[in-house]
Amino acid sequence: MNCEIGSIIKLDQKFFERPWTKEMWSNLNFDKTQTNFYYLSKINHSDICVGFSLYLINKAESLAHLLKILVIPNKRGKGISSVQLKNDIKYFQSLFIEKIYLEVSTKNLNAIKFYKKHSFVTLRYTQKFYNNGDDAFVMELPL
Repeated sequence: MNCEIGSIIKLDQKFFERPWTKEMWSNLNFDKTQTNFYYLSKINHSDICVGFSLYLINKAESLAHLLKILVIPNKRGKGISSVQLKNDIKYFQSLFIEKIYLEVSTKNLNAIKFYKKHSFVTLRYTQKFYNNGDDAFVMELPL
């Protein structure tokens, strides 16, 4: 499976608790000439699509908002997400992005551990952030 948008949508629907609809995906603006655009970073391993990361870039505010990051379960724990995040950071630095921020469920302990390992800091705690009532941490990584 290569990392075409259809494959990304299938991964999103299969592995995320709150997947986006196909319509949401089709409305994303990937035009890098705009001030605000989405950046989709595809994760290939041995010519197989094993995940992705999706950001909303705001060039005016010099920030990248991490919306989704995924590595399929049987490829986790192999450093693939770490390599991907480092590649994303290099790309953002070329755009003069100064920070990455994200929201993560307080229940997602593996993700929180991953972000802390990569020097993200917790900015605040937000109650009932998600539609299902889950709380979230807002985290940031200065670049």
